[in-house]
Amino acid sequence: MTQWIFIEQNDVWMFRDNKPFTAAADFLARSIFPPTPQTVQGAIRTAYLTQQGISLKDFMAGRVDDPVIGSPAKLGALQIHGPYVARRVNGKLEALYPMPMDVLKRTNKDTHKLEVGVLKPSSQEAFATNAPFEGWRPLAGGGDGFKEASGFLTAQGMADYLKGQAPAVEQIVETSAVYTFEDRVGLALDRGRRANRQGHFYRAQFVRMQTGAGLLVGLEGGQLDASGVLYIGGESRTGCYETVKFQAPPAPKEGRLKVVLLAPAWFENVYHMDWSPFVGGGKLVSVVLGKPQPISGWDVAHNRPKPLRNFIPMGSVFYFEGGAWQNQPFTQTPDDQLPFGAMGFGTCVVGTW
Repeated sequence: MTQWIFIEQNDVWMFRDNKPFTAAADFLARSIFPPTPQTVQGAIRTAYLTQQGISLKDFMAGRVDDPVIGSPAKLGALQIHGPYVARRVNGKLEALYPMPMDVLKRTNKDTHKLEVGVLKPSSQEAFATNAPFEGWRPLAGGGDGFKEASGFLTAQGMADYLKGQAPAVEQIVETSAVYTFEDRVGLALDRGRRANRQGHFYRAQFVRMQTGAGLLVGLEGGQLDASGVLYIGGESRTGCYETVKFQAPPAPKEGRLKVVLLAPAWFENVYHMDWSPFVGGGKLVSVVLGKPQPISGWDVAHNRPKPLRNFIPMGSVFYFEGGAWQNQPFTQTPDDQLPFGAMGFGTCVVGTW
């Protein structure tokens, strides 16, 4: 049974990107949102250790092998879904989905009203290409004035989209209605002199959630207490969470499947791989991919940085023909890493086109 928890911030959060932030060399620390699944699963595992009375020091030293969260060298039974972004509306919790990258918008020149469209693989015969695969289809549905939409889709907007329909304008939620970035400046201190250090001015970018907005995370194979506080969003920063009810959108079983990433995913080679673990005998016919998202992290087991890898960002879309959804996290994992899917990478929704 999946336990869904909704996390609201107690103060601003910072989820660092992978650009360096070194004293006297760089002065701007940028934040991203939503955080990567790797960041969230770290917060969840730490909260579990605390609630179970397990020493974090012993865990990091490799002296603990818990059946739920495992050890620094391996994962236990706990699997993470998400994180999703969500908000409370009139007392009810509503998930907000990252805008799929095949959703377009434009302002009508005559009516001056906003119009929304959706790309989909063309029904025409596959076009000629020198690419080393067959059956590739061009995407159709754009046109003069259309550009990529941004923001989030409401739950109903995503439901309509997964049925092949264009979401309505009122089903689009602007990013600023969910969170904003907040800059803060500071000076590093010379504790010996009890004064600021010369040349150590810095600016840090934090995430401030709008009232009622937060992160929605699913836990399977293990649970936290029904409510509580966990460390997330930077050193000594926290969030309050509570258990909530949530049902992810159901996936169609077979046919023309469209897979939309809700969290980053890693694939060794999108254009030359076996997709059967995800869609059975389905054939990839088109994609809409965002700019690669570099993700690293800290390897607790070996006390060193993790390799920096380029992930496919959330909102990217994959189109398959003749697919049969296998209900697996939509990601691969490098041989030398813990399972990405169990951490929350590859969380997705599936629709038709």
